[in-house]
Amino acid sequence: MAEQGKLQVRLVTPERILLDEEVTSVELPSTGGYMEVLPGAAPVLARIGAGTLQLRGGEGRDKKFVISRGIAEVLPQRVTILANTVEVPGKVDAAAAEEVEARGQELWEQAGDDAGRFEEANGLILEGQTLKELAKERH
Repeated sequence: MAEQGKLQVRLVTPERILLDEEVTSVELPSTGGYMEVLPGAAPVLARIGAGTLQLRGGEGRDKKFVISRGIAEVLPQRVTILANTVEVPGKVDAAAAEEVEARGQELWEQAGDDAGRFEEANGLILEGQTLKELAKERH
């Protein structure tokens, strides 16, 4: 359980638990837009879109990840993020980011009347653009 004024955050991918620590706030990309979670937040389940996850006040420093596609469970003292993909700053490959965006553009062009494919394409495009921005930050 998190101490008073903190949130216990767990970041999980299909392969492993990447992070489990206390922070003062979490900003995450839901499909409805970015949301900030503070200690004492009302319970909510949110679908994760593509974008930057920011954790503030954890273990003496802030942390940033690029995440996409998943679910976040928010409770008053805990946030669990189940993400399909997670990229860590300093390990983002700019060429791979370009490929993700190009794959999204290609899917968008082929989507026709399929709303699900449009949603997937837009997610890939946003993920690629976010990864490209994060790749620039490490220099």
